[in-house]
Amino acid sequence: MRGMSCWIAGFCIDRRGLSIMRETFEFAVASTRVLVRKLTSQIRTSLRSDDAEAVHDLRVSIRRLVQALFVFEPCLSRREIGKARRRLKRIMAAAGLVRNCDIATKLCGKRAARFQKKIQSRRDDARRKLIIALKRWTHGDYSSRLIDGFTASKARNAEFCRNGIESTARRVLYGMTKDFFHAGNQAAEETASPRELHEFRILAKRFRYTVELFLPIYGRRATIRLDQIKRIQANLGDVNDCETVRFMLADWGGSRRLDRFLKKREEENIDEFRRQWTDAFADTENLHRWLHDLQRFRITAREPAPIARATSVGRRSASSRSTR
Repeated sequence: MRGMSCWIAGFCIDRRGLSIMRETFEFAVASTRVLVRKLTSQIRTSLRSDDAEAVHDLRVSIRRLVQALFVFEPCLSRREIGKARRRLKRIMAAAGLVRNCDIATKLCGKRAARFQKKIQSRRDDARRKLIIALKRWTHGDYSSRLIDGFTASKARNAEFCRNGIESTARRVLYGMTKDFFHAGNQAAEETASPRELHEFRILAKRFRYTVELFLPIYGRRATIRLDQIKRIQANLGDVNDCETVRFMLADWGGSRRLDRFLKKREEENIDEFRRQWTDAFADTENLHRWLHDLQRFRITAREPAPIARATSVGRRSASSRSTR
């Protein structure tokens, strides 16, 4: 691993830079900066592009940032987090409507030919709302002000912020891993309700983005675990897509033939999820293996030369800002 680089949400952080960020506060600031900039770049792409892939990437960027704000909330300004969440919620709602229309077209194709005008009309309306929300984000260099605002006030939990980032990562992921396995076992049962599947799908997404957030701490071997989560999440996403399109078409009178097609596809995806869960997660040994891995995926980078840093959590000197 020596001499290699780690990746955080698509951005490279070298070993020296990572070992500088030993405290949770420093890691939180660096992580949220990267994610805000990544999101802003994706917002600009979405303003130029109208395709489904751009909308999907936008939603993923939002989820990554929202999860980072949740995990590192004790280190950041509550006021700025609240404002960011409100803006992100508006963007996510409009982007979700656009994506639902894209999924309907993709899943149904020619089968939904008589609904295409309605689907396109709904998409156009959602796209207009999305553009308004995106422009609000880019207006007046909001992303730069947001990054500065996150650390403008004292952290609400100084002890949490002073903890070593490796300790914080283990503590956060230990609880989330147990919750993930418990909820997954319930969702994989034959008697599981659609609501339980839906709630587990959301939990799986949050778990995935948290693991991604801490990849620089656990190294490349953690990507094996991440790939397993992604497969589960993708399969449950397909289940949700079928359900969403069924409700959308039902509002327009629907089609029994099309509804049967989507229902069958939904059931096939649920069966595939249960097979995947049984193979990779179901037994207790898998849980113990995951929890054990959280203790040993650790970086052994050499300590760098001392650098200037803030004397108190939540306040940064000019020199420390330049190193992050």
